[in-house]
Amino acid sequence: MFETSINNYFGITTERFWQQLLAGAAGAQVIATLKAQASKPLASEDWPIVLSGVAARAKDLLDVDIAWVVVSGWGKYRELMEYAIADRHNPRDTHLVPLSKHTMTVDYNPFLEVRYDGQPLGKVVFDVQLTFDLEGFVLTLQDSKIRKVRTGSCAAQGKIEFAGHCLVEKSLTKIALPNVVNLGEGVDLPCSDSEAFQ
Repeated sequence: MFETSINNYFGITTERFWQQLLAGAAGAQVIATLKAQASKPLASEDWPIVLSGVAARAKDLLDVDIAWVVVSGWGKYRELMEYAIADRHNPRDTHLVPLSKHTMTVDYNPFLEVRYDGQPLGKVVFDVQLTFDLEGFVLTLQDSKIRKVRTGSCAAQGKIEFAGHCLVEKSLTKIALPNVVNLGEGVDLPCSDSEAFQ
């Protein structure tokens, strides 16, 4: 598990969070969603087993490093596009790009393909929205990719929804990120007029 994972940000440290959540109204929503998708009906006594399986797997969906979530947002940031255009900057050169203070919203939609007794039931999609206030970040760009990030101040607010219903919400909270995030193969920069985050 990442120290700065989405799970940790929302305080989801055990599978029990999902078990308790799905024991209530959220579980009824999951069942209704799957019933609408299932090719054949399940017996009522089978649904608690299905919900238990969803709870067991849901925590893994959010074991995603928040630093990677932030970087994925920058991968669509129009202001960085010029570093992928050869007639403005040589993409093979290394560029250190300081970012001004900004706010960025990132949507993340992890899902589970649910099966029971070998039969597909359908898909359960969670909608995660995180809004970051960021300051003092410096990106290392090379080969039209973000290769490394020197982090600065980061605070976020966010929520997790299912079928339009809020499951958990968190107000603006500071997040401690590692001083440097190395991105290995890197995250691609936009090469076309993609929409910038506001």
